[in-house]
Amino acid sequence: MISGFRKPLFHVSGPTPRTLEYTFADDTQTVREVIQPVVAEAAANHGRGTPPAIATLETVSDAGGCQAKTRLEIELETGRIGLSRQFAHFAEAARAGGLHTCSHAHHTEPPAFNPANLSFGGFIPVAAALLLLMLVWTKRPDWRPWQPGIGTTGALRWGAAVGVLCIACGVGLSWLASLVFDDVGELVQQRNAGLATSFGAALAIFSAPIVEEFAFRAWFMTHASRAIGAVAALVVSTLAFIMIHLPDHAVEYLWFALVGIILGLLWLRTRSLLACITAHAMINLWAVAMTWLIGLPQAT
Repeated sequence: MISGFRKPLFHVSGPTPRTLEYTFADDTQTVREVIQPVVAEAAANHGRGTPPAIATLETVSDAGGCQAKTRLEIELETGRIGLSRQFAHFAEAARAGGLHTCSHAHHTEPPAFNPANLSFGGFIPVAAALLLLMLVWTKRPDWRPWQPGIGTTGALRWGAAVGVLCIACGVGLSWLASLVFDDVGELVQQRNAGLATSFGAALAIFSAPIVEEFAFRAWFMTHASRAIGAVAALVVSTLAFIMIHLPDHAVEYLWFALVGIILGLLWLRTRSLLACITAHAMINLWAVAMTWLIGLPQAT
């Protein structure tokens, strides 16, 4: 029997109901003897949400081709990465137990509304409302981050340079993470699925940099620096930047922390909203391009 289920080191987004379905060319009793201990082990080490449990184990007549005799359904609640990991785990356990798999599939039930499950697209209306509130709230005539003291050309140069730096860091982080974790490629592909559409790409390249840089750097860091100091403001804004992206994996935590720190330092150095937006847009443009081409790191 294959073991190896572990509770996730980091998990922020809410679990979603899933159904894993398999058909086998083996009789029901044989399938039960192999799969039941594996499901029990997975349930004992499950994180948040309903643990895995056998929902259906029945005899069928050629339901999935290859003269299938048994249909198995396993129900559980898990996040995106947990779904792929457990789906592959049960399939591998079946092979190791000598079962002959005819077909396999998984189904996801639409989750109930949960603020912890808000996606990037769902965050946009909320962020737009917050941005409008900030514009109304900020009445200081001397606070104009969209008019950088370094000039438009200087802001674009700083933004481009920092954008290239972040992209280089992303490439390096992806390579290092691939040496430690075996699910990095799958993690990125699932995380970036929304960027494969024109609408998702437009949000990532244009809307996200403007809204997030105004909120986290220009507005928050300006006011927080006066109250708690620049270093503390940088730390708090980076933590908020990480959490708003709902990371699921240690690699995602590192990536968003790295980008948040670099963009925060860029703001402290230049006080230019344009520079921060330019750098952020370059990072997301790279993420979109890689998603469309080969599926590499995610938008921020």
